[in-house]
Amino acid sequence: LLAVLLRRKLDLPELEALASRLGDIQTPSEAEELSAPDSRNERHIHSDFNNPLEATKSDEGVTLAQVLHHCREFQSYYPAPVRTWDQLHDIAARVCVLIGLDDGRLLALDSGSGRALWETELTRPSGRSEVERLVDIDADVLVDNDGIYVVSFQGRAARVEPARGQIVWGVPMSSTAGLALGDDTLYVIDDESVVHALDKASGTALWRQDAFRGRKLSAPLRLGNRLLFGDLEGYLHALDTGDGSIAARRRPAKSAIQVRPAGDAQHLVVQSVGGRLAVLRLADGT
Repeated sequence: LLAVLLRRKLDLPELEALASRLGDIQTPSEAEELSAPDSRNERHIHSDFNNPLEATKSDEGVTLAQVLHHCREFQSYYPAPVRTWDQLHDIAARVCVLIGLDDGRLLALDSGSGRALWETELTRPSGRSEVERLVDIDADVLVDNDGIYVVSFQGRAARVEPARGQIVWGVPMSSTAGLALGDDTLYVIDDESVVHALDKASGTALWRQDAFRGRKLSAPLRLGNRLLFGDLEGYLHALDTGDGSIAARRRPAKSAIQVRPAGDAQHLVVQSVGGRLAVLRLADGT
């Protein structure tokens, strides 16, 4: 009946009458549990009219709302609201693999087929010698809800738009050490071990710390209001993320720390090239 009525344009009295008739329909008071076929991985669907995201659960009892809360990065690629598991499956099929090449190109591949989705040239090789023409993307590529962040050797640091690979902004930079992301800031350690803080939205320089020149710093880790990294002598350094001032220093190893530290709000793990693995307890305010 509803489909028939909506085939033609209704005036206001007819719409009010239709709304009254629809309001008389009894809404189920309790959620009805239905079993999906095997092709849906035997999901259990609850007809909860108040919150459809909470109503849909996986075999493990995880709701769609929980998945969306903890996995937000996909919103860079799929900004529309996600209301069903089918939509999430479609998004998973679109997740791409990002590859930084030695000729300065960033390449996005379809994770299912390996088909190239887009490529963008971060830096074009130039110069007369082979060394001058090196523009490798060696540092890890980072992704968040706002975009893709990448830096090359003898090139630039840039933010890339995820859907088509267009460069939003780029600033001259040479780095193989790596990047770290804050809420509004991109942190870069360049090839001279100078630490840079850039505005994530525009690429504008916020501060720089050059007290570590020549110390061959590792990739940085951002924890709260601290930026942490190791150096060639086994020292671990901490900077204040607000202004780049030196907040703390500790020497957990006697050989170089070349890999990015790992940790959480309570503990920090570092590994040196000499094979020493150290776990440090973080004090309040460190």
